[in-house]
Amino acid sequence: MNYLETLTPAENLLLREKGGAGMRGLLKSTLVDLLLKEVLVLYKETNRVSNRNDRPRHLSYVKRGPEYRRYRPMPHEQVFRAPFHSSDTRHLLRNLVSIAREKAASLPTYRAMITDSPRTRALWKRGILNRILGNARLNEAGLAAHNALMRELTAAEHSIVPELNARGASAQRLLARLHGNVSLLEGLDPSLLPDVDGEGFGPRKPSGTDTGCGSACGSGCGASACGGHGCGGSGCGGSGCGGCGGCS
Repeated sequence: MNYLETLTPAENLLLREKGGAGMRGLLKSTLVDLLLKEVLVLYKETNRVSNRNDRPRHLSYVKRGPEYRRYRPMPHEQVFRAPFHSSDTRHLLRNLVSIAREKAASLPTYRAMITDSPRTRALWKRGILNRILGNARLNEAGLAAHNALMRELTAAEHSIVPELNARGASAQRLLARLHGNVSLLEGLDPSLLPDVDGEGFGPRKPSGTDTGCGSACGSGCGASACGGHGCGGSGCGGSGCGGCGGCS
């Protein structure tokens, strides 16, 4: 199996970390993948202010992309796709991340969404105790798959990353093949990826190293649309409803 072309980034991240990937990394890799596949679109908008002493704010929004209707999401991708109820729905990036966290429910629940995938189900231990405790543990076939993925990642970092960073003619073809899985590659120029850090997931970390954090962030945001901002609840503030603070 060619894991980087077959599995989603969240499936590969969990496989790479032998089940130890955290919520932040799993959600972030999933969102980046959906953006690169044009299921969703990230764009910036300058927020007007009523007080001339206030500086305009450049806010990041997410809306449906051209592939939204055609794309058939996996359950772990649906946490980002489901909030777009109509074609004109948009959400502040930070609020969309908060909504996705709420829909993911908990780290064990979200890991279970990923490990129940028909493509990787046979790689994980299915015992009752593992399900009760929310553990994601590889079985013998899974450990073999982990080793194969690590070899594939190493090879890609030597051959594919230089081509992507050079932005040559083959770069777009490689992105079209691997989509968000390129975010798992060490040494990748981060400017090649959609910028979901800062407003969405906190400060950018080196590519290929983030396994995530399970802490909740932005509690109270994302309950309902707020003039198209997708926020509504405690934790939102600032002129134009700037949204919650995201996670760090």
